[in-house]
Amino acid sequence: MPILTNERDAPDRVLARAAQQDPWIMYLVVRQDSPVSADELFAAAAQATMRCDEAYRPSEAWAEAFAAWSERSFRKVCLRAKAAAWAKLDAYDAGRGGAGGRDVVRALPPRLRSQCGALLRNLQVYSPDPASLPPPPAAAPGPAGPAMTFAFNPAVAMSTGKAVAQISHAVLMCARSAWADDPRYAPAFAAWRAADYPVRFAPPGAWAPLRADADGVVVRDAGLTEVDPGTETVLATPPGYRVGA
Repeated sequence: MPILTNERDAPDRVLARAAQQDPWIMYLVVRQDSPVSADELFAAAAQATMRCDEAYRPSEAWAEAFAAWSERSFRKVCLRAKAAAWAKLDAYDAGRGGAGGRDVVRALPPRLRSQCGALLRNLQVYSPDPASLPPPPAAAPGPAGPAMTFAFNPAVAMSTGKAVAQISHAVLMCARSAWADDPRYAPAFAAWRAADYPVRFAPPGAWAPLRADADGVVVRDAGLTEVDPGTETVLATPPGYRVGA
C-alpha cells in the first residue's frame, strides 16, 4: 500500500472548501501561559484531537456535526486563551491534551463558524515566536510502547499554530486510515489508543526517506492560510512502524 493522502485535499474539493462562506471548524485552543516546548505542544494537540474525536464523534449530540465537518471541511483553527478565557472553556465539551502535568490544549467538537459563540470569536489566533518556546526537556523519555511518528516537511515554513493544526489533521488521518485495519498495525493501534495516543517526532532529515518509502499518511494543505494549496506539510506513520528500520 503506498503512502496515503486525503481525498478531501483533491484540487476540486479544496476549491469547494475555500468557497464556503460558513465552514465547519474544529477549534484547537492553546493555554497561553503554558511554558512547554513545541514538541510537547504538538503531542498535546494530537492527544486532545484524538480524545475529542473518540469521545464525541459517536455521541448523539455531536455525531451530525462530525459527519458534516468530515465530509465538507475537515478544517482546524488554532487559537490561544489567557487564564480567564481558559477557565471558561471548562463549560465546553472538549478533548484535552496535557504536558508538564496540566492541560495545555483543548480540541472542541466541530461547529459552524457562525455558531462558534462569543468566547471563541474573541480569542486570537495562536502564533507565538518559535524562539519564545522552551526546548524539549533534555531527559524526557520517549514512549515505551507503540507510538505514532510525525515528520514535518523541512522545506515548508509554518507558524507554530499552523503546525498544531497540521498535527491534528495528520493524527486523525492516520487513525482513520486503512492502516488502522491492516493486520500488521491493528494491534499496535489498539495499544496506542490504550496508552492515550503517544507520539514521536522524526528529525528533519527523515522527511525525504519516509516520504519515499514509509507506510503512513501525508497531509496536503488546502492552502487557506500560510502555504500554497497542495503543499505537503506533515507525515504520520502508524504506531508500530519502525522509523529508520
